[in-house]
Amino acid sequence: MEDLKNYRYGSYWYLRRPSKRPGFLNLETCLAGAGGLQDTPYGRNKYEAYLDWLQEDDVRQKSLNFDKMSKGWVLGTKTFKQDLLKDEKQMSAAIKLGSNEAREARELAWELRLNACLRHLKKTQKDIAGDAKSAPWKVAIATHLKTTMLCRNGWIGEALSMGTESGVSRLTTQGASGENKAVTKLLKTFTARFKE
Repeated sequence: MEDLKNYRYGSYWYLRRPSKRPGFLNLETCLAGAGGLQDTPYGRNKYEAYLDWLQEDDVRQKSLNFDKMSKGWVLGTKTFKQDLLKDEKQMSAAIKLGSNEAREARELAWELRLNACLRHLKKTQKDIAGDAKSAPWKVAIATHLKTTMLCRNGWIGEALSMGTESGVSRLTTQGASGENKAVTKLLKTFTARFKE
């Protein structure tokens, strides 16, 4: 239970820190589900005691489908997951996770950054479909995504219509080399816009 209390990137950490909760995080449902508890110091203490008890009760865990709750990196809608990843620290943690369960978190983080890059350059899906695979703006976004977000070449190729993994690898290597001044200039705007 101590690990859960100190795990910075889960909702339980916010239970004891109401003033630090993001606006979208509402713990009333889980508190109410533990016996109609209120979001007060007393209710939070009772909730913690409830979780301690539940941790030891295998029969109750099965009745609550605990085995299904451990799938994926978070339960919720795509919008909820993206909102979680808007916090840069949580996004960084999601990117660094290595398990298959973390794949969705990483890809949502990549998608958020891709969309932010597209907005920054005023590009749309129509531009992605219509412009060349090696368009400087595509190469700049791809290079930025690969070097700062650790995106996979296949994901970049599909998201930006840039072709095969080897093609993306070649273009991003060139983009990172500084040979193409247009790409380098765009990369500098991303560095200024997205301070890592």
